[in-house]
Amino acid sequence: MLRSKLDCVTVVTGHRSFEIEAALWGLPLFSAFNKEFVQGMGTSLACGFRNISHANLDGVLVMLADMPDITAAHINELLMAFQSSEAMVVRGSDRGKPGNPVIMPSALFSNMCKLDGDQGARDVRRRRLVPIRLVDIGFAALKDVDTTDEVLAAGGRIEASELPQ
Repeated sequence: MLRSKLDCVTVVTGHRSFEIEAALWGLPLFSAFNKEFVQGMGTSLACGFRNISHANLDGVLVMLADMPDITAAHINELLMAFQSSEAMVVRGSDRGKPGNPVIMPSALFSNMCKLDGDQGARDVRRRRLVPIRLVDIGFAALKDVDTTDEVLAAGGRIEASELPQ
């Protein structure tokens, strides 16, 4: 994200926030702690939207932290598509299958600030009937790493203290 053409980056932390913020120390980004992270992804999305200045923003790119194959080029491709669109959601996809990252237009910001629990942005998009433009960025749009095996297969490493007992 920092290598892309994004104007700024905000990272929402929750579980293991001290370790994450230490790893990010010195990078040109903002950090927001979601004290309600155990309640689900919706609270993290809302935290992120509440902790950015919406002034003069046409949209906000939302990216999951566990998508190792997303590149600056993918993000820039989504940004270009968003800039040429009229107030619509722009979403990474692979051969027509929706994925991530997603750029949310300013028309949805107030609704995004109200998410809670495990509620994601899908419901917000449906309620507002905002059109969605899929941008094919390939398999990277669908690949995330949720398990120890997936982290290792993606080139990550697991500390012994992180392994399940």
